Amino acid sequence: MYTDIEAEMELGNIEKMKPIQFLLNMVSLLVFPSAVRPLLMENLMINEEEFDKIISERKDIILNMLFKN
Repeated sequence: MYTDIEAEMELGNIEKMKPIQFLLNMVSLLVFPSAVRPLLMENLMINEEEFDKIISERKDIILNMLFKN
């Protein structure tokens, strides 16, 4: 997997960094909101439907943060 990430970095599709940092960023962006869902919902005072909408909007945000367009 590291080789593939490094190849994409060389092609300019991903910002150059250590591949492990890229993987940590990706996992963090994907997992963190789900892991703290109850805490976020309570603190943001939102319901399940609103949280799901916010999460669905994250797809494009995450792709734009991780990959160059």
